[in-house]
Amino acid sequence: MSRKQVALTFIFSFLVLLLGGTVLIQNGAITFMAQGQTSNSNTIVNGSPDANITIQSPENLTYNKNNISLAFTIETSTPRGAINVSGWGPTFIYGVALDYNISNVVSQVVNNVYQTNEFPDNVLASLTSIQNNLYAGNATLKGLSQGYHNITVWEAVYWGMISYSYYQASIFSTVSFNIDSIPPHITILSPETKVYHTSNVPLDFTVNKAVSQISYSLDGHQNITTEGNITLTRLANGLHKVTIYATDAYGNMGASQTVSFTVSKPESFPTSVVIAVILVAAAISVSLLIYRRHRKSASFME
Repeated sequence: MSRKQVALTFIFSFLVLLLGGTVLIQNGAITFMAQGQTSNSNTIVNGSPDANITIQSPENLTYNKNNISLAFTIETSTPRGAINVSGWGPTFIYGVALDYNISNVVSQVVNNVYQTNEFPDNVLASLTSIQNNLYAGNATLKGLSQGYHNITVWEAVYWGMISYSYYQASIFSTVSFNIDSIPPHITILSPETKVYHTSNVPLDFTVNKAVSQISYSLDGHQNITTEGNITLTRLANGLHKVTIYATDAYGNMGASQTVSFTVSKPESFPTSVVIAVILVAAAISVSLLIYRRHRKSASFME
């Protein structure tokens, strides 16, 4: 930079500082920006309400999917367009930031003025005018990891005060949400793949997370709801299969591996037949006894 350029830069900087502005030198370019501030309240310039940002989706909930729709509205009386460097009219820009601590921006010194590239903007969202002063924005948050996230929508307002200066303020809205799309993992401890010599077999299992519903299916039949470990009773001899299902509070359903086992209960002695034989034998004995007594009585009479 020549001596003449240095002198002009010094004079320019002195003049703009007198006007209450800030001189920024980036990549050799000199820019004057009037003092302004960022704010996390619904105020834009000099405390006057100018804009309102509402995020309809996502909500402060837990979602069981990794792709979430973003929907928001910006209501502002400030026109939208390119920054007007030659007049006094304001204009606004907007952006969307995923998993960004917006307080890093708004907690700065009041008189610090941010340039556009200092506002976080890592989500591409479209903005459409739906009526006067009201805009609707949309995007899809794809491939979200498990755990907590936050989404921030911001609007920044620029005021063209002089041909080389801007007054900037901002407003934002943030929503936190959680992603849990992992189904419960179920481990069957009993029955095992073996032969049971009883018709009553324990159904024991573990689940690795809190669940809202548990059910099981035996031999492919309709699911039966259960609250925990039970005993499968009166099982017929032969091969059986059991599968356990669990659903958590967010709708994620998990299924255990299907366990096959065999019931081979020894046949019990047919007690009903024994009773019947005893009764018949008793009846015959009684009949014979009566017959003998009858013959003795007849012989005595003769």
